[in-house]
Amino acid sequence: MVITMKKLNDFFEKHFIPFAVKLNNIKGLIAIRDAFIQIFPLTFVGSIAVCINCVVFNSTGFIGQLLISVIPELDKYQDILSPIQNGTINIMAIFIVFLIAKNMARQHHEDETKTGLIALAVFFTLYPPKTDNMLTDSYLGANGLFVAIFIGLLVGYLFSKLSKNKKLHIWIALVVIAFFVCLAIFGCGDSIKGIRDMRFGIDIRGGVEAVFEPAGLKTKPTKEQLEMARDVIET
Repeated sequence: MVITMKKLNDFFEKHFIPFAVKLNNIKGLIAIRDAFIQIFPLTFVGSIAVCINCVVFNSTGFIGQLLISVIPELDKYQDILSPIQNGTINIMAIFIVFLIAKNMARQHHEDETKTGLIALAVFFTLYPPKTDNMLTDSYLGANGLFVAIFIGLLVGYLFSKLSKNKKLHIWIALVVIAFFVCLAIFGCGDSIKGIRDMRFGIDIRGGVEAVFEPAGLKTKPTKEQLEMARDVIET
């Protein structure tokens, strides 16, 4: 038995430990691991709130089935802890995309905060469009984690590499300037109008509606008085 355990231990040390060491040295996996460790306090508190809502403040929950006879409106008490879930688990993808990009920049010795903010900007640029002029929260939580991880890794790696190439800085600045100049001239669809679609001055197309009445007149003006006022205005 001792010999078997020794052989098994030697086998793992020979084949799995070197692989695990190489896996642990991959910068992308380190960034992902550290990001989830960093948000663990938030996810822990959010998970506790979800468990209490499902078990205690739910009429079909394990403890809720016992309390429903005493508290008929038990389900309404879920509103007490729901904001905790909205501020933790339901926006987990935002934390992840920022922290992964930040962790990647730290390993490459680049600006961490700037990289994280760029990753956030890219994440919301690729986010689904608004519905009824409101941003949906469907992909801010667990449903958006895969995209958040991918964007965090991609932005963190590319920004770190491009930042080290000093020759590209001037070209990147010129491209950004050219982009905004083209945007200002040609616009972008119906949402952003270009300079060609702008009209200078006061736009009175469609007419101006105004109501005139004499000051201090307490009685209704006669037809002759209205005609006299009309002649004065038109001349």
